[in-house]
Amino acid sequence: MIKRNYSECRTFLNGPLYRYVLIVTGVFLGAAVISGAYFWVHPEETDALVSSFYDSAQWVMDGDSINPFLLILNNLRATALCMLYGFIPFFFLPAVITISNSAMIGAAVTAAARSANLVFIVCAGILPHGIFELPALLLAMSAGIYVCVQMTRKCMRMESTPFRKLLADCLRLYVMIILPLLIVAGFVETYVTPWLISLL
Repeated sequence: MIKRNYSECRTFLNGPLYRYVLIVTGVFLGAAVISGAYFWVHPEETDALVSSFYDSAQWVMDGDSINPFLLILNNLRATALCMLYGFIPFFFLPAVITISNSAMIGAAVTAAARSANLVFIVCAGILPHGIFELPALLLAMSAGIYVCVQMTRKCMRMESTPFRKLLADCLRLYVMIILPLLIVAGFVETYVTPWLISLL
């Protein structure tokens, strides 16, 4: 059963979702670069945005360190909501999440680059957990947008993927790909990333 589900998940990834992943990845990276350039020119806005982000993320902290279980729970909730928002037709809320997340990353990288070597920040502060977390986030956003397109087409009485299949494909993607990626990312961000940054 597990093998069959993985096979169907791979079919979903390589089939209808593939184009959305490419588009979302391109938009995400482009928006991150643009926001990074903007926040580099407007440092006061960078500090305010990053400060707001850290304030909202305090609940995953355990004293001065990150609680990996709360971090994983937070990321699981965020990606699940991103996919579920896709079931609301017309509004394309996952696209809004894509832009806002890329803007936040652009601001965070810019803020860090002001006080440290940019290459080191990317390699030590983002890359170790980012190689697991970012693909999970991109997949969730891509799936959310894909679902929203299908739901919108359904409401307009156009040809679309059946609701039950949409739900099954998203559930398989979440459980078999996104969930494991976020678990690994959470522990790497908690234990590996801080150690690498401490070497600065």
